[in-house]
Amino acid sequence: MSAIQRISDRVCLADVVAFDRDDKPVVVVAADERPIYPQSTAFNLEVLQAIRKDIPFAILAYADEMTIYRKHGTRSLEPVTTIPTREIIRFYAPIFEDRRVSSDFIARMIDAWLRDFMRHWKSPTPPFTERMTSLGLVARLENGWSKARVRLACLPVRGDQLPDELRDRAESGNGCHPLEPVPIPQADPA
Repeated sequence: MSAIQRISDRVCLADVVAFDRDDKPVVVVAADERPIYPQSTAFNLEVLQAIRKDIPFAILAYADEMTIYRKHGTRSLEPVTTIPTREIIRFYAPIFEDRRVSSDFIARMIDAWLRDFMRHWKSPTPPFTERMTSLGLVARLENGWSKARVRLACLPVRGDQLPDELRDRAESGNGCHPLEPVPIPQADPA
């Protein structure tokens, strides 16, 4: 199973999306127990790239470590840091033992961690605050909110093959709510 699910050719289901205080998406999270085969990470990254380019960060998390990626106004992802996932899990689930964990549990723990930056519900300085501050994520998450199992509009995995008019409809600025899939018109049968 991949970390991020494609519901259809144009809609993905992200494990968690974190929003800033102005309801703008900041980071999309995809969690999985472990990469099942080497191509699974490449596939997950390809799907994360297909998600709307106005979401500036993506986290691809496995049980042992997570990588935070940055988008620079494009769909390309640049890895900016790696964080041990198990340290996050131990902080928010103290009874955790080093055993196998589900992708849902990993997603919930990362959501708890991100919400701690938003509301400081567990700690005034959540784990890896310095690293998150250097990325600019702490300031963006402050007083924000998060949602689990979010449907997001995305391009087909081979999105650069779409005509510009369809690709533009999947971008931000078209008046759609950030959680709504973007409607793509049906092709005329010719």
